[in-house]
Amino acid sequence: MTRDIHSKAFDKGTKTKLHLYRQYVEAWLPVFMTNRSEYAKKGINIYDLFCGPGHDATGECGSPLILLDTLNVYKSNPQTCHHSPVKIFFNDGAKYKVEKLEQCICQKYGDLENVHINYSARKFEDIFPEMLGNLKNRDQANLVFLDQNGINALDKNNFLQLIESHKTDWILFVASNFVYRFRDHPSIKQYIDIASCECNNKYQIHNVVANWYKDLIPDGMEYYISQFTILKNNNIYGLIFGTANPRGAAKFLTACWNIDPVYGTANYDIPTRGKAVQQQLTLFPSSPRLQHFKDSLREELQSGNLTTNKDVYLFALNNGFLPKHASENLKAFKSEGLIERGQISLSYKKIFKENAVEKIRLKA
Repeated sequence: MTRDIHSKAFDKGTKTKLHLYRQYVEAWLPVFMTNRSEYAKKGINIYDLFCGPGHDATGECGSPLILLDTLNVYKSNPQTCHHSPVKIFFNDGAKYKVEKLEQCICQKYGDLENVHINYSARKFEDIFPEMLGNLKNRDQANLVFLDQNGINALDKNNFLQLIESHKTDWILFVASNFVYRFRDHPSIKQYIDIASCECNNKYQIHNVVANWYKDLIPDGMEYYISQFTILKNNNIYGLIFGTANPRGAAKFLTACWNIDPVYGTANYDIPTRGKAVQQQLTLFPSSPRLQHFKDSLREELQSGNLTTNKDVYLFALNNGFLPKHASENLKAFKSEGLIERGQISLSYKKIFKENAVEKIRLKA
């Protein structure tokens, strides 16, 4: 559990993790750096609390350099260059890694205008409470990356405190296979308690862990948890993402579907998922998972549980699908005669910014 992944070349699973992180950062930063954004003036904070030395043994970028490379791109863009200072907090429990990272960043980037970097080599249990205090500022946007080498970063108490910060998106890496294998052991249960959960298929282990977090969300709280499974050396790991903003959830899921365009769930072919088939007149290949979503959406509309475009938008996100998947199905339902024809917008801007919530009418 304490193996140093930076001492040699990143494996395929680690590269997938970092690729997904890069895609999310590329989507997240311009939302808050654009001149039209309120946060361009109020502030952006990014925390990487298991940052490592910045690269692997071959020089391939780790999460800190991915972040700074992406930030440099947007700093040179006229639409995103005029922003308030971006504060970055790089922390790792290994002091020598932090020292290597600081040296690497100084050599590669020099002085970054309007970017303030704080380096620290503190234990996670000491720095996490301090970070939570900073996240309470509702005028600033926050991104937290917890790329732990283990399982103990986000126990029930830490999770419940983190989700209280409504302007914070976070990404957690977790060794789900290890959690499930030793789920009855007190040393595991004190952090993630899935002792009562059964999983007959190892490929669903990460979903079990993600669902444990979902079940911790207080009743009535609008919060979104998404996940992506990663196979590393025949073991199951994965990323878990959390946000209070549906736009953030959509951006993370977009990154997931970019990596796995047929299922949107993993970096490998899960044997039980079934074979994908490319169908004509659709935006993407058909799969058992997409078909199940279509059937579920139809059932929810017919039962009256979903009555508006906002309902459908959130139903898609909460089930790990994109608004475009739901939009494709709504078009099919119009052709089938299930719902009335007419424009049904599943645009985030229309629904959540312009409050254009529209009734979806079933045909008699």
